[in-house]
Amino acid sequence: MNVLHLASWYPIAEKPNFGTFIRAHVTAIANSLEAEQDKHLLIAIVCRPEGVGQLKGKTIRHEQHGKLNVIVLEVRSHLWKLYQHWPNWFRLQAERLLKANNPGFRPDLIHAHVAFPVGVVAQAMSRNWKVQFLISEHWSGAVRQSKQPILGRLSRLAYQQAGAITMVSALLLDDLKNAGLIGLKKPESLVLIPNVLEGDFRYLSKSNSKRTFLVLMNLSAPKRPDLIIKAVGSLKNNWSNDAEVLIVGKGPYLDGLQTEVDQLHLPIRFVDTVAKEQVPSLMQNTTALWHPTDYETFGLVIIEAMACGTPVLCSDFPSLASLVKDLPTSSGTRLVQNTVEEWIKAIKAHLEMDFGTEQRNQLLEIANATQIKYSPARVAQQFYEVYRQLSSPK
Repeated sequence: MNVLHLASWYPIAEKPNFGTFIRAHVTAIANSLEAEQDKHLLIAIVCRPEGVGQLKGKTIRHEQHGKLNVIVLEVRSHLWKLYQHWPNWFRLQAERLLKANNPGFRPDLIHAHVAFPVGVVAQAMSRNWKVQFLISEHWSGAVRQSKQPILGRLSRLAYQQAGAITMVSALLLDDLKNAGLIGLKKPESLVLIPNVLEGDFRYLSKSNSKRTFLVLMNLSAPKRPDLIIKAVGSLKNNWSNDAEVLIVGKGPYLDGLQTEVDQLHLPIRFVDTVAKEQVPSLMQNTTALWHPTDYETFGLVIIEAMACGTPVLCSDFPSLASLVKDLPTSSGTRLVQNTVEEWIKAIKAHLEMDFGTEQRNQLLEIANATQIKYSPARVAQQFYEVYRQLSSPK
């Protein structure tokens, strides 16, 4: 089986974590035992504005991730939003890249990662090739996009004609259903497949001495780092000298948060975004992860922490609750209502955590179970079950 993957989100120089979860999905699929006799090709087309020190126009690069071949087209233009929202242009570029770089590759299946624009492109290409296509939906903005008069109509048609749609969370499935986007689909064609745990995530025992509490997120809506700042400010007078908060990320909130932290002299340190391959070590060497947010499609950062045996405080939001609701609160992982008062209580409990034998055993058990459930092999197996369903005779 030849599978052509299409994406418009993919890591680039100034956004190294852009679409890493899509790359992780495709890499897991292509390098699984399920794909032993198959070929997987990913074409990613990323449109961005012009920037200082960047080549204008089009640049093409090739990547190899095990058995996965990747062709990345970057387009730099002041008209980048026009290109990004023009499915016919996307399709033409993808077809040219395929013909120029893999002329003998004829897809038996097309896998689009996010409905717009590449789901729309996959729909058109599938007609030309007379093959099935599926859409993996990751995007929290899918419902908002579908309400646009013309582009939204194209997205809705792509959903309706896709052979299957996979979603990374039940929340996203419910959002698409409630918006009337996938109501005509047969239940067996709607499949929940989580994000994949990519990297050397493994358990590391926690220390009771020097403690670092990690906040790893984009510092923009819908994330709520302000709740951490306010809670820590309220606890400042009783704060332990051996504890600090490390906020890793960037975004429009950063300057305001730094100003507030400096004015209040809080034990909070800011670090720029880290590369994806550094995340496992970061998670292993922090005492706990704190993750306040008003919305989360999946919560990969929560899974990464759990895979390292790192306790988590996260907002009581449905997609996050589904990840941690069955864990014992004695492990240090718990859901928190998004008020300053509740975050103060939860953070105070984390400051008083004593990693004894019982808690360490619980965290080890959580880490092992998480590594298995979200492993590349398991996620790839779930995708291949969908592939086989689509390729079987009707």
